[in-house]
Parts: sequence; C-alpha cells; structure tokens
Amino acid sequence: MDNDQKFINFIIDNFLLFIPLVIFSLLYGLTYNIINQDGLKRTSFFGSYTIRSISWNKIKHFAQVDEEWSYTYSVENNDSIWFIGHDDILYFRIEAKNDAHLKEIIDEVTKYSKKYDKILKYTDPNRTIHRFFKVNYDKIKITT
Repeated sequence: MDNDQKFINFIIDNFLLFIPLVIFSLLYGLTYNIINQDGLKRTSFFGSYTIRSISWNKIKHFAQVDEEWSYTYSVENNDSIWFIGHDDILYFRIEAKNDAHLKEIIDEVTKYSKKYDKILKYTDPNRTIHRFFKVNYDKIKITT
C-alpha cells in the first residue's frame, strides 16, 4: 500500500515528464498506409512523418497471411498482407480490419505487384515480422 502511494505521488509530482511521451505516442502511434504506383508508405496521422516506405521494384510479391497470435488465455487470428522482397524478407505488412478491407487491399495492390498463389498460415510470427527470419513458404493454410 505504501509503494502505491509513492508511485501516485511520483506521477503527480512529475506529470510534465509524461507530456512528451503522450505527444510522441500520438505522433508515431496513429498511422495510415498509402498504396500507389510509387510503392507503399506508412505515414503518421499527425505531422505526416514517413515511418516506412518501400518501392515496388524491391517487392517480389505479396501474400495473404492468416496470423495466429497465442496469448495466455486466448488465441487471436488476424488477416494481413505481407509484402515480400526478392531476398524473401518481409518488407511491409498491412493488417486487414475485416474481409472487405482485405479484399480492397488485394484489389489495389494487384494493380502494381504479383500475388503469391497460396495463403500462408503463421503462428506467432514475431521473428518474421521483425526480419529475424525469412518468410517460410511451407506454412500453407489448409482450407477445407
């Protein structure tokens, strides 16, 4: 109980330290993706700061991926589109909000790049997303 009070007093006494953290979180955390003939770009919502940009000539193809994230008490599935480079490294990832959003992304990207024929199924793809491992094409989703 004594430590809780010390922590609360610390926050109250030093609230000005948290203002830059909140501003940075807003500037960097809220993003949107741009897909056009030049390539892919992730831009911050406030300030239009480019976080990641990749041109189409670096992309070999894109793949639809069913990501399965395991948590302590649950499992969550996300559909996403992975943009894979010529060296089989994931360069860009867009998470689809729903099936209509997924179809919209695929329709737009098909104008500029080739689609990988199969849907990939990844369980906890952290290492691939952070580019520690190459994309494993053997992880194919079996549809029944």
